[in-house]
Amino acid sequence: MEEAELERMITETIEASREEIYSALQELVRIPSVVGNEGNAQQHIAKLYKGLRLQVDIVEAKLEEIKDHPLYLPLPGSYENRPNVVGTYHGKGGGKSLALNGHIDTVSPDPVEAWTHKPYSGVIEDGKLYGRGAADMKAGLIANYFALKTLLDLGIEPKGDVQLQSVIEEEAGGSGGLLALLLKGYKTDAMLISEPFPNLVVAGAGTCFFSVKVQGKAVHGGEAHLGVNPIGKMMKIYDALVNLEKERAETVHYQLFKNWTGQAAELCLGSLQAGDWPSKVPETAELQGRVSLIPGEKIAPIRQLIIDTVELACKGDPWMDAHPPVVDFFGWQTEAWEQDINHPFVKMVKNTAEEISEKELIFAGFPAGLDGRFCIDFGVPCVNLGPKGLLHQVDEYVVLDTVIEITKIYALMIMKWCGYDYHRI
Repeated sequence: MEEAELERMITETIEASREEIYSALQELVRIPSVVGNEGNAQQHIAKLYKGLRLQVDIVEAKLEEIKDHPLYLPLPGSYENRPNVVGTYHGKGGGKSLALNGHIDTVSPDPVEAWTHKPYSGVIEDGKLYGRGAADMKAGLIANYFALKTLLDLGIEPKGDVQLQSVIEEEAGGSGGLLALLLKGYKTDAMLISEPFPNLVVAGAGTCFFSVKVQGKAVHGGEAHLGVNPIGKMMKIYDALVNLEKERAETVHYQLFKNWTGQAAELCLGSLQAGDWPSKVPETAELQGRVSLIPGEKIAPIRQLIIDTVELACKGDPWMDAHPPVVDFFGWQTEAWEQDINHPFVKMVKNTAEEISEKELIFAGFPAGLDGRFCIDFGVPCVNLGPKGLLHQVDEYVVLDTVIEITKIYALMIMKWCGYDYHRI
């Protein structure tokens, strides 16, 4: 049978499987899997993979195996009963291997009372399926599964190995997820990550979390004028960091991030804590923030830039000259990554996605952390492309038509990238 006829058969079969796909997604969304508690959902995924007669590996991360890797980010808590699940179809040879990857973990559904539909309802309304994780990214995991299932059901056997990867912890850095898998040897010739991005995401920002702590002089509120309020002192630092954000927005350029947000570099001041009582000058004030990096920027100079900005803001203030603020760096400390868009795999994804969607797709960079950073470090070309939806917010949803569309794209990518044999059933 001609390849064009096979492609038509694949897309028509996926189209006819809409209700089955929707039902499978509802079932997965109804299993809570907030990061740190992914175990029950992973058991469900393992059953799906076993149903396709794949080799199913349950891979629990081991701290001693990942903690010394340069890309490791620590997560409080244990990896026990939070495995990664890999279902492998072993091709007969002669083709390239491909991983279809997605993360099972989600962010918290709080505030639960603000949802129109309950967070784990899986309600379908007006072409959208609602629930925490519906878009980010259980729809992608289900699309991965049905892409391979469709081919096998039709007698289309990939020549190269195909891995379905369901990983944990992406929302908290991914160390116990994709990094652990790659270090265990689950490395393929290319990877599709089904993040809910309607365009081709081939870059991710670096991230540097920082804190600034200012010392004050605590006194009773009835004698406030005798104290030194660190809140007021902190305002000088806040203003200086806001000016730094404006400066970087004007001088730091990277088109793929601009394609996403219109700005290449971000600096977010996300937390300010001081005091615990209205009638007391507080002892300290602490500001926490995040600065992003573009490809080519290194962590060390960015840290020094924050330190220099804080020091300059304090210069000439007698109190802060005598009690210099303490700048610290914690949590996410990663550099940016980018995928070569001229790689044959990337070109194939773009052409296939445009063929199915019947529209031109642009390349973009995501202004935050993604598991794709691990792929680049391990030499695995990757593209992030998935269904459209609302994520990380109350009333999260995925647009169901785009789940069907992305399943078609993934199925054709398996066939084209891995090669195939066809046995009429």
